[in-house]
Amino acid sequence: MEKADKITLVERELPITRGVVVDDPTRKHLSIRQFVPSQPDLVPWLEHVWMVAWDMPDGQQHMQRTVPFPLFNLVVDQCRGSALFGCTRSYFEYPLQGSGWVVGFRFKSAFQGAFHDGPAVELTDGFAPATSFLAPDILQPLEGVNGRLPTREDIAASLRNLCDVAKPVSDVARRVNQMTAFIEAHGDLFRVADLATEFSLTERTLQRQFEAHLGMTPKAVIERFRIHNALANCASGEETFSDLALQLGYFDQSHFINAFKRIVGCSPADYAKRLRETDSVG
Repeated sequence: MEKADKITLVERELPITRGVVVDDPTRKHLSIRQFVPSQPDLVPWLEHVWMVAWDMPDGQQHMQRTVPFPLFNLVVDQCRGSALFGCTRSYFEYPLQGSGWVVGFRFKSAFQGAFHDGPAVELTDGFAPATSFLAPDILQPLEGVNGRLPTREDIAASLRNLCDVAKPVSDVARRVNQMTAFIEAHGDLFRVADLATEFSLTERTLQRQFEAHLGMTPKAVIERFRIHNALANCASGEETFSDLALQLGYFDQSHFINAFKRIVGCSPADYAKRLRETDSVG
């Protein structure tokens, strides 16, 4: 408790929005803020805390789409309830209308074991209600906020409560987190066999560890970061799709387009067109 009491939050000057799919100009009516602990070593399971707030014009709705990172988010949502969300195999959509907010505690990859005891694969494309693994008072500083936006101290108070009940994660989970970070940092890593060689593991062991602690296969994690890179390149407009397919290690442009459609929900050409339309309106 003494250590948790020391935890405060610092706001990121520039939020990390990689994986956020820009769909339409109504997105200008929402804001994204992110916070990191002033003493990260006291919160070893946390990547950062994010807050999305919106105030949509009457009669308008924004469908926010994301291609999530391969990790877990403990989300406080006054409309839908608080829950731990697992990894997703494709995009995730959330309808925004009226006014509201959502706060999420973004865990490091494979670190959901600090709170949730079940296999990670049980949460893939799904969630576990916070009430199934947390005492009711843990998130109360946020869940009790009514009629206003949460303050940084509201968020920090819930974070300190979470720190009081967090459990150590296993060495295997730490290794999966390390391997996920390695994949993200090495954009030219396209083969599971190369990852196995890098960490002196068999491909079968990789498969077991990723499914148990992340709920995704190592192949799916590699492809997720390839698609994140594709989204960034579509936004910059610097590459043709044939060049981009080659750069991202796909066999040909057709394989790249099919993977993009499956994970993002539209073709690269359609996505680039929507980006241009959004820029011209905004």
